[in-house]
Amino acid sequence: MDAKQRHLGYDNIRGILIILVVFGHFLELCPGAVAGSPVYLLIYCFHMPAFIFLSGRFSKYDRQNIWKLFFLYQFFQFLYRLFAHIILGVCGAMSPDALVTTPYWLLWYLPVLLYCQSLLPLWSKLKLRGKLFLLFLSVIAALACGYCPRIGYPLSLSRFLVFLPFFLAGKLAGDFGLKVTKHHFLPILCAAAVLSLYLCCSGKFNAYMLYGSYSYSIGYNAGIRLQSMIIAAVWIFLLLSFAQTALNRPIPILSYLGAHTLPVYLLHGFAVKYISHISPSIPIITAAICTAVVIALTGNPVTVSIFNRCLRIKKNERMKSSSHFL
Repeated sequence: MDAKQRHLGYDNIRGILIILVVFGHFLELCPGAVAGSPVYLLIYCFHMPAFIFLSGRFSKYDRQNIWKLFFLYQFFQFLYRLFAHIILGVCGAMSPDALVTTPYWLLWYLPVLLYCQSLLPLWSKLKLRGKLFLLFLSVIAALACGYCPRIGYPLSLSRFLVFLPFFLAGKLAGDFGLKVTKHHFLPILCAAAVLSLYLCCSGKFNAYMLYGSYSYSIGYNAGIRLQSMIIAAVWIFLLLSFAQTALNRPIPILSYLGAHTLPVYLLHGFAVKYISHISPSIPIITAAICTAVVIALTGNPVTVSIFNRCLRIKKNERMKSSSHFL
């Protein structure tokens, strides 16, 4: 996928999503944000499901990409845990068990994407009815896995099962050219507004329920998880309507950022963890300023170029890397 073939609307949506990822992580340092901030709940109800959906939308099976994901994960897993051990002074950060079985914080996305892309050969052999049935089974698995506390953070198995329906839905949308036109915008916007109010005001949801890594033992059930999945799906449709209408044009900074989300995603965690180490609590305005600074440092052309060279991402692969990975 070269620059001429890229859909600017999707790049702009990716740009918005990666900003929300960074801001959401800095927001965790604000007092009370995780406990029940409406802003935090709104961000976490859809931003990673939307990323997973877009990854599925543009994914094509390539064994080389699978290996790249694996080595990318292993490299940053070691790098982050070394950083945690030396800079943050975290005991046990370099233990063999932690290195092998437990993705470090934000790195959970890489093994999840690796598992999802490994299913693509099976997906390609199915006809529409089989694909719909597999999508249905993935929803059942996402709801059922919450009953087993052993399926949690290790190996990102819980998040794989919880977010797999969004990846498959994205792949299905890509296979059959799903389009959301301007005529769908108003009803989708109304649905998203109503469901977002329900999410924030019902008192039934907290951030831990939206992470995808906790079982129902923390105090929720399959019904709440299903509701959160429906809310995420409506938000995804809203983003698609923006991507295919108002945002389908070049937007300075945002379009470039959306085409190069990978370095921002993988590098911003060092800044978040270091700032949390020196200042465990920050006001929301500081979180916003930190977000802008970190994105400027990790998403600029110089950093992107160095990142690509260090990871040996060839010139003709740079524009498609975010489609395959983020």
